[in-house]
Amino acid sequence: GAVLALRSGGSSIDEPVSPVDTTVPLAPLRARLELPSDTLVVGTRMTGEVVVENDTGATVTVTACIDLYGTELVREGYRQGLGFLDCAERFELPIGESRWPVVVATAQSFCVTHGPPDGVSRCLPPGAPPPVPAGTYEVHVASGGEGPPVPDPVVIDVVDAAPGQAPD
Repeated sequence: GAVLALRSGGSSIDEPVSPVDTTVPLAPLRARLELPSDTLVVGTRMTGEVVVENDTGATVTVTACIDLYGTELVREGYRQGLGFLDCAERFELPIGESRWPVVVATAQSFCVTHGPPDGVSRCLPPGAPPPVPAGTYEVHVASGGEGPPVPDPVVIDVVDAAPGQAPD
């Protein structure tokens, strides 16, 4: 695979690398999360992309259900929750860069309309999940399948709507 050599000084790429230099292998299959903004208003959503870099030299087949990736908001004491259906579809990760859409939503993933909530928030009329509280969150990406790379979390701020501004 590709190798990134980090060294200090030197003027030629052909110079020998000393034992104190650090060599970091680049993963042949990796992913990153790209979002259009690092701020999101409570009760809204935004669409971003998981960008997959496939440097394996071949198309990689992975399995997942309906969507290759999903997102959830996470912070200390709060995890939005993320569920995947149990089915198996084949997804092809082509050689080079591919982009997979994901949605970051500021509504809670689950709510109850009847009975005791047992740690789950009550739904808002007409059965919609309530928004997550404003604050700083990490956007975690997960895959319900086997094989695709998962990007590192990205930090965003979820803010209250300005007075007079209704969420989308």
